This record gives sequence, C-alpha cells and structure tokens, in this order.
Amino acid sequence: MMYKRTQDLLDTMYDTEPETTIKLINERVDIWGVRSSPLTFAYENFMYEFIAKPASQKFLNTIWYNSLAPDIIPWAKVQNAEI
Repeated sequence: MMYKRTQDLLDTMYDTEPETTIKLINERVDIWGVRSSPLTFAYENFMYEFIAKPASQKFLNTIWYNSLAPDIIPWAKVQNAEI
C-alpha cells in the first residue's frame, strides 16, 4: 500500500512539475548514514515498477541518448551507413 502511494506521488509530481521531478529522481541525500538517490535505491531494491515510470524513463533517456531524442539514433546510423 505504501509503495502504491509512492508511485502515485511520483506520477502526480511528474504531471505537475516534470523538470523538477526528473532532477529529484537522481538527487542524492543522506538517510541514516546512507547516501543514495531515489532511482539508485529503487534499482538496488528491485523496485522495477518505479524505474518503469515515465519520470524515471525520461531521466534515463537523457543519460542513454545524451539528451537527444531516442528516435534520432537509428536515423543517425542510417545516415552514416549511406556515406
């Protein structure tokens, strides 16, 4: 039940303030002497539903695609192959 509330909170935050939510997902804080971010905590504790949320995916896409649109990568590969 608590986990469902966490997911709902993340969705609501992303709907109202997407940029702030994406920044907060990777913000590292100290809790009980452990320094971690929400996304790292979710990964280390097998909370894949949290990682699958749109806010988490948007953050990970900026890392994986270097802030490019995900659909531009196949286009760039095709363009380079034709040269």
